[in-house]
Amino acid sequence: MKKNHFQIMLILCFIAYIAFPRIFNSLMNEFPIKFISTTIEVKKQLHDQNQVTIDNMGQLGSSFGGLNTFLTAISLFILGVSLIYQTWQYSEQQKANNIRDVENNFFKLVDHIRNTVHSIDITQPNGNKFYGSEAFSKMVDAMRLVDREIRKKSPSGYKSSIEKKITEYRKKNQPCQGTYRLLTSLDKALKKLKLEDSQRQSLFINCHKISFLTVYFKYEHDLAHYFRLIYRTIYYIDSKEINYEIKLELISLLRASLSASELILFFYNVLSPSGLKFVKFAEKYAFFDNLDPDDLMASDHKKLLPEEAFSTDLAMKKFNELNSIKNKILNYRHDMGG
Repeated sequence: MKKNHFQIMLILCFIAYIAFPRIFNSLMNEFPIKFISTTIEVKKQLHDQNQVTIDNMGQLGSSFGGLNTFLTAISLFILGVSLIYQTWQYSEQQKANNIRDVENNFFKLVDHIRNTVHSIDITQPNGNKFYGSEAFSKMVDAMRLVDREIRKKSPSGYKSSIEKKITEYRKKNQPCQGTYRLLTSLDKALKKLKLEDSQRQSLFINCHKISFLTVYFKYEHDLAHYFRLIYRTIYYIDSKEINYEIKLELISLLRASLSASELILFFYNVLSPSGLKFVKFAEKYAFFDNLDPDDLMASDHKKLLPEEAFSTDLAMKKFNELNSIKNKILNYRHDMGG
């Protein structure tokens, strides 16, 4: 119920609590005596005059005036309460309809995401094809491989080894398109991060970003669309005026629909330059709550995001704290007349 409706209800109940008992007691003390005395007097007049007049019947009717006032007051009170209740009921029905619409659209978006996953396929150099969740698993394997090679050889060393492989494949007339895409993707990743081999400290801090972006650019056509869908789904839920607990439940359902490999790739996408805008949602809705740190390229990578991103309880606690502060500020402004 809205705050102003609740206040009006309290005022009406207070008036009823204070006024009605007094009116009722007064009527019960005066009405029977007045009614009986008036009736006797009118009966006497009728007996004496042997006729009914407007004046003597008016005296009898006027004895009901207090009771009519009391009944009218009760009727007005009941009418006021019923109007407030109907307004509240309509508001609650609107909220329920809004939640139902949000849930219907949400599940449509989730179905769209799952269809997108099933449509993704990758082909390895040996000709093997993988679809859906298996394709994501192979992407994660490729990301781990790139990470290991970069840590061993540095970006320039790894780039040199890829170039040698391409040269060997071409001499043997073997297909090297996938390997060439890997080289191109590595170049894009390094350019995106603006890293050079001499930046050793920066290199190993950002090694996971190089690894992810190398794989991302290689399969950008599929992954870019997939990541945008997830982001738009969460943004859609976050923008709706429904309870935080309902939002949290819906996003947890989205998270549960993702495979472990999808969640790992999305984790590293959040850490990349293009995924920074998602950090606030990961923290607000504990998007990586069921992500095992041991599945990451390094378990310490968990520390790269706020701890609320990995715990629903912590996310709810922080939300409640922020909401409490927000309410205090609003109350303060209200008290100050702002």
